[in-house]
Amino acid sequence: MVTALAATVAVVLGGGVWLGSIVRSSESAVPFAARDWVLITAFDNRTGEPLLDSTLEVAFERELSASSYVNVVPRERVNDALVQMRKPVDSRVDGALGREVAVRDGAIRAVIVGDVQQNGGTYTITANIVAPRTGSIAATVTEQTRNSAEIQPAVRRAALRMRELL
Repeated sequence: MVTALAATVAVVLGGGVWLGSIVRSSESAVPFAARDWVLITAFDNRTGEPLLDSTLEVAFERELSASSYVNVVPRERVNDALVQMRKPVDSRVDGALGREVAVRDGAIRAVIVGDVQQNGGTYTITANIVAPRTGSIAATVTEQTRNSAEIQPAVRRAALRMRELL
């Protein structure tokens, strides 16, 4: 009964292709002001689809860079920190390494860590705003789509929501 009700609600609210978004915030806010820096890390691609490797973080970067409020850390700045840390500049900057880079840099106020998963035809994109020093998650945005064609619009919605949360 509960499962049938949940499935019905998902279909009704989904409206076809888009299943919707979920935003969760915690009390551990990241101190973020206008023009502060945010580092977008490599999203964990759990779909097995090579096309999604590195495309989500590029899309997030493009969407957040359009903001007059958020500054996105350029790769050159990340590379400078990696050199200081004695790590290869072609290192994959995941959440843990991104936090290290942000702490070493000192002016990066937030790190965005995310992943994409697939269950059947449904894709779930999750992005977290993480405090660099503590690793606490200040907010989470989740977008779901019914097919791969809707991933780009879902990333755009998630990035816009991230801008609002920052």
